[in-house]
Amino acid sequence: MAEIISKASSGYYVNEYKDNATIEYYNALEVASGKTGVTMKIMQIMTSPVFNISDRYIGWFTQSGYSNNYQRAYGDESKGKYFSLKAGYAKPIDKDKNLTATFQYNQDLSENGMISMAYITTGTKDHSYSWISGAEFSFGSEWSLTEGAESLTTLNAILYSKRAILNKLIGTASLAYSKVGKADSNNKVEIGLTYFFW
Repeated sequence: MAEIISKASSGYYVNEYKDNATIEYYNALEVASGKTGVTMKIMQIMTSPVFNISDRYIGWFTQSGYSNNYQRAYGDESKGKYFSLKAGYAKPIDKDKNLTATFQYNQDLSENGMISMAYITTGTKDHSYSWISGAEFSFGSEWSLTEGAESLTTLNAILYSKRAILNKLIGTASLAYSKVGKADSNNKVEIGLTYFFW
């Protein structure tokens, strides 16, 4: 099935079958599944946001950006400029797990602005096509360019699980932990439901 999906992404079915590309694509997926009469179910799983709750990534990635807020008051001309950089690597493990390691750098380019760096590790596991669980851990540091300012370390962790309950309903549960500098840690439990109207 992965080979068929890859062929569809390259434009094979559109070039070969024109207006019948979608029909031939899902028929091929049905044949590959080894079952009959499941074409519409495969289409639902492939296209519905309820069933597409798990992202899969592989390889290196990088992202950078610069922002400048030109709507500044007189005397604040040096404020509102920011630079960000993100780089990392993602690796699938077996057929149901994904691991991502990321480095993130942000800098306020104004005078005496803040700088932050963070190392983030994320892992996910697909229990089924409609149920995913994951964990994310990050460790970072923030400091100001102001002379004599102290740096702050940040530690964050989150465990979560997300499952499609009905055709248009997703349930989520998460447990989060965060600690900034010497302040007391903060723990948070969240349970939610998301309903898709379309």
